[in-house]
Amino acid sequence: MKSRLLIIWLSALLAGCSADTSKIDALYEKGGDMQESLKDLEMTYSDSARVLLTVKAPEMITREEDRKIIEEFPKGLQVEFYQQDLRPNIWLKAGHALRFPEEKKVIVSQHVQLYNAENDKLETSELIWDEGNQKIYTDKFIRLTQPGKGDTTYGFGFMSDLHFTRFEVKRKFSGKIEETMLRELSSSGNP
Repeated sequence: MKSRLLIIWLSALLAGCSADTSKIDALYEKGGDMQESLKDLEMTYSDSARVLLTVKAPEMITREEDRKIIEEFPKGLQVEFYQQDLRPNIWLKAGHALRFPEEKKVIVSQHVQLYNAENDKLETSELIWDEGNQKIYTDKFIRLTQPGKGDTTYGFGFMSDLHFTRFEVKRKFSGKIEETMLRELSSSGNP
């Protein structure tokens, strides 16, 4: 009796399978709603058993567009980068982020703040982290505060190594800046 039920069950299972993958392919061609969502996440990235960074975010949506994976953090994220001794040495906060794993790029936006162990602080509306070239950069308006030097620099464009220790402001400007001008820049999504 059991063997007959097993044969009937296997026959039904095999009859339900099809070698026709056209329906699956059609989902990809139409850009089907292939996505997953994670809430209240904390991810740790490592390389060769060495912890590199930790990402905390209220939400991450992973989706596919044109057969490429995109990871979106629509409610922002916080990232801690670690030294070899596992002490954090860089902190990043942003209101929104997109990660493109195949391109090895992360674009953070909306009130971006980047800090290093010397308490230097970069504020901007957008920052690109190029994982492949180990660079952090933007062409947007920036405010760089360096309390150790008693200095604040304003400019457009910024490039840094991944450790935010060697950096350059592309187009610095100095002089008197009226508070209203700073408010206007801030309200347009800049610091």
